[in-house]
Parts: sequence; C-alpha cells; structure tokens
Amino acid sequence: MKRNNWLRMVCLVLAVLLLTACGGSNAGDSTSEGTTEQRDTMTFVLGYEVTTMDPQKSPGVWDNLMIVNTHDPLVRMDSNGEIQPALAESWDISEDGMSYTFHLREGVQFQDGTPLKASDVKYSLERGMNEAQSKRFTQPFDHVEAVDDQTAVLYLKYPCAATLKYLAQGNNCIVSEEIMNKVGEDAYQNNPVGTGPYKVTEWVPGDHISLTANDNYYLGAPDIKNIVVRNISESTTAMVALETGDADVVLSVPAVSKQSVLNNENLEYKEKPSTAFWNIPLNVNIEPFDNKLVRQAMNLAVDRQEVIDLAMDGAGIVADEGINPSSTGYVEVPRDPVDIEKAKALLAEAGYPDGFSTQLYVREDYTQKIGQVLQQQWAKIGVDVEIVVMERSALFEDADNGKLPMATFGSVDHILDASIPLDAMDSKNFGAGSNYSFYSNPEYDELNAQQNAETDPEKRKEIIKEMLLILKEDVPRIPLFFQVNNIAYSKDITGVECYASSLYNFYEFKWA
Repeated sequence: MKRNNWLRMVCLVLAVLLLTACGGSNAGDSTSEGTTEQRDTMTFVLGYEVTTMDPQKSPGVWDNLMIVNTHDPLVRMDSNGEIQPALAESWDISEDGMSYTFHLREGVQFQDGTPLKASDVKYSLERGMNEAQSKRFTQPFDHVEAVDDQTAVLYLKYPCAATLKYLAQGNNCIVSEEIMNKVGEDAYQNNPVGTGPYKVTEWVPGDHISLTANDNYYLGAPDIKNIVVRNISESTTAMVALETGDADVVLSVPAVSKQSVLNNENLEYKEKPSTAFWNIPLNVNIEPFDNKLVRQAMNLAVDRQEVIDLAMDGAGIVADEGINPSSTGYVEVPRDPVDIEKAKALLAEAGYPDGFSTQLYVREDYTQKIGQVLQQQWAKIGVDVEIVVMERSALFEDADNGKLPMATFGSVDHILDASIPLDAMDSKNFGAGSNYSFYSNPEYDELNAQQNAETDPEKRKEIIKEMLLILKEDVPRIPLFFQVNNIAYSKDITGVECYASSLYNFYEFKWA
C-alpha cells in the first residue's frame, strides 16, 4: 500500500514537471517565475501604400501616419483635437499674436544620437514653407529665428488662431539639418532619422514597413518593441488576418465587416466621423472642364448618397463642401439636389448636346468603386467616362503636374479648422499644394487671405460663406462625402483611441 502511494506521488510530480516543461500551447508566454511574458511585435494593417517618410515632402495622410511615429512635431494633437507638448515643452504667444516662442525639451536626440537644436526647428519649418506639399500647412508662417539651442521663435504673416494645430501636422515634424545634408533628400525619404518613438528598420514598398522602438525616446521607450505595418489593400484579406490573429490592428474596417468584429469576443472596435473629404477635382485647364457650365452639369448628376451606399457600404456622410461640421469655421451651404434634366440642358448650352468622353483616374483601392458608381451616374447625362487605374504615387505625380482631367482625391483637415479645405482651392496651392483643379479666382484668393487673418469667429464665418458660395457656383471640384474613421484591434492591446485625422500615435498603444 505504501509502495502504491509512493508510485502515485512520483507519477504526480512527473506529470506536473512535464506540464510545466511543455507549457501547453502557450509555452512561450511563461517564465520560470510563472509571470506572463509580453509579446514584442504588433502587426498593424494599413490598406494604403506609403510613398515617403520625408516630412516636408509628404503628400498625404498615410505618409504622415508613418512620419508622426518616426518623427516629432513641436506639439501634438490628441484624439480629441487638443494640443499637447511634444518637442516643445512650453511656448509663449506675443500679445499681438504675431510670434510664438518655443522652449525645447533638453536632452532630446535624433535616433542616431545627433542632438536636437533650435536651428533644426528653423531648418524644418522654413523648408516646409518652400516645399509644395507642405505649403498648405505653413500658410501663416513667415520665418523662424533660432535664439539659442533651446529656443526658437516662429514669426507669422498674420495672426492665426490655428497656428499650433498647423505645427502639429506631419509635414511640420522636425528633421535634423545635419543629417539631411549628410545623407541627402533622396536617401532620407526611405531611411528617415527622426526623434520619434519608432525607427525604421526595413521598408519593402507595397508590402510592409518594420519599426523598432526608440529606446532613447524622450518620454521613455515605447511599450511595444516592434511594429510591422503591412500593406493589405484588399479589405477582406485584412479582416481575415485580424480574425485569425495574423494582424493585431486594422484601419478602415468596411461596413459589411463591422458586425462580425463587434461579435468577436477577442476584438475591439471604435469609430468616429473623420475629416477625410473625398472629392473629384476637375482640371479647369483641360477641355471640357475649362467650361463652368460643364462642371456644373457634372456636379448636378452626382448622387452622393448612392456613392456612399454602393462604394463605401454606407460608411460616409454627404459633404456639402470640404469643411467638416466639427471643424472650426464650419458654415452650411447645402448642395443642389440631383437634377439630370438640368444637367443635360447645361451641357447643351455649353456646346455638348450629345455629351462627351473623358477619363477619371483612380487608385488601386476602393476608389475604383467610387469611380464605377460615378461612371454610371454621368452616363445618364451622356458623359462617357473611362476609368483609368493608376498606382498611388504615379497618380499624385501626374495630378501635381496638371496632366489629369479628373481624379478621385481624399484630403484630410488634420487641424480641424476651415483653413485647410479652403486653402486647397487657393491659386497659390496649384498641384502638389492641393489645388489639383488648377482653379484660380482672385476674389476667392483675397477672401481666403481675409478669413485666415480674421480672429473674430462670426466675421470669419461671414467671409467663409462668401467663399463657399463662389465654389458652389464655379465647381472646381465635386464634393462627395466625409469618410467614417474606424479601427478594429485585438483585446491584447490597450490605449487605443479613434483619431478623426487618422494620425494614430503608436506610442499610446500598450500590451494588455
């Protein structure tokens, strides 16, 4: 009997030791002390291709998403649109509102150990003033003075209440003058060296970008050691990756997949109306869009809600113009209803009684669906539209150079202020500056200068309304909709908030 008990005891001990050694299916999650090891890699799915990581040359929001996580601006905007200190730990504003003095954090270094200096702030902001892609984010800026290594003064052309919001944008992130001069702009855009929480370790265009935590980050090392940003343009593939655990975070979940995410006990979902404004710029330098009547006709044939329902699975908000209702300076100017007969009459008056043929350029993503819906709508007024699919960077390049008659474009009001969408139609922003219509109206430009300088909110709204009425009449672009931003992610991750601007701060993400 004692022998049997002794044997049972030995077997029990061996079983426990065996289980401990094998660890079941989670062997890699345990330590000898019995505590849970954290994972070291998060997979983040982005449905769009990044083209550059040079802040001042960034053409769009997805490039900026990478830039704000590898670089830092002077200040950041949180998920509620509130300004928070970043490279500048404090600042002073002059009584006349014409200058901002920034006091930099001490001891901040770029990822190669080069110290941050006020001269880098001067270099970066003034570089942005002279780059076409950044001019819309530097409109109020005049020049920068580096008082000493820790103090920089930004002087404005006019008082601007949105100055700090402009400075929080990816295009105004700070780069090292020394590093940029050493490696050159071409090399830098693929191998950036910022001050941000993550540094680029690998970039395979069209496939993935690998980021590694900056252990010397001024706020402390990020909680998540490695991030792999995968480019998966097909939403179904992205959702499968999320649900099977091959991905931890997915942006822009299609409406048809929302409920399955909500039903999945391993996933979380958050959403909010975005400032991503989708529109069709009509190049006024290319026939027949040089004729205002033609542009008006094209606009009257567009059923925006149908575009949202068929191309975006209902995830969108009809846009009357480019200003989001949540942005400062918003003024409602309702669009005219769809009117096919009036549109045909306008075409006839313009000299196109039988319509005409043209091309609509789209990217290799869901913009193809947008194009197909518009193609069917314009066919109703006799306009035969060929859908031309282009790689994203090539489309931007041709649009910058004024080669496209019309294209699908999304612009983001990162600063939640009317100035960004209004500046987009200013003649000083032709092409890469965001005016892909190459629209020029001296009256509009003058009013834009006035609204940018006006500090009285009600007077500013009066000016903005005049501007929107001009756009409604001239139709340099056809407003479509505001996208709904959402993010789905594993419950293994915390600290996630939905950003209207899509400029997520990876530093906030932590393992649960």
